[in-house]
Amino acid sequence: MAHKILNTDGHQMWMEVDEGRIWASDRDEKPVNYRPFELSLKSPSEHRINGQQMDLELQIPMYREGGDTNKPAAVISVFFDSARSFYHSDFVESMGVMDVTSRRDTTVASNVNLADFINSLDVSTYYEYEGSITEPPCTEGVTWYVIPNIKSLSMKQSNQLARIWREASGFYGQGRGNNRAIQNLNARTIFSSNNKLFPNPNAASALVAG
Repeated sequence: MAHKILNTDGHQMWMEVDEGRIWASDRDEKPVNYRPFELSLKSPSEHRINGQQMDLELQIPMYREGGDTNKPAAVISVFFDSARSFYHSDFVESMGVMDVTSRRDTTVASNVNLADFINSLDVSTYYEYEGSITEPPCTEGVTWYVIPNIKSLSMKQSNQLARIWREASGFYGQGRGNNRAIQNLNARTIFSSNNKLFPNPNAASALVAG
């Protein structure tokens, strides 16, 4: 398994990837294939479920196969939280988060298996909306798939993320994280799906991880 680099630049924490695939079908039931190209860690989360903000949100930006590669066409969001379970996250551990020593650092990760992680996602229920990327220039026209199934994170991992970002400021975090502040809906429609194989044109598109 090839080595990957976890980067922190003072505000963002990300890792370039080139594996895994997401199959989707839009609300017109047309097939769409996505390729993940990055893992981005936001702590605390940039989305909320029932008003609850989570310790960590893993965002997986994706290009649409055959489409524009200058910006993501879609992003999958996966939540991690220590309040729901104190179990250690092996995937977060594999990314090298516990080895980060400052907000400006590079860490070598040698055991990141994104394909297996994607295969493990429960995408039978998710929310979908059209929004923007959450980093400047906050380009619009991005499809978000937000998975409400929350994965576990140990308190040690949660504390490490809090330590890294406790002095972040400016656009991000309001002094306690590297997340963008929660945004208003601004007339956006949020769709929900409870069936990953048979899309409902009046709900969200179908989404199959693999």
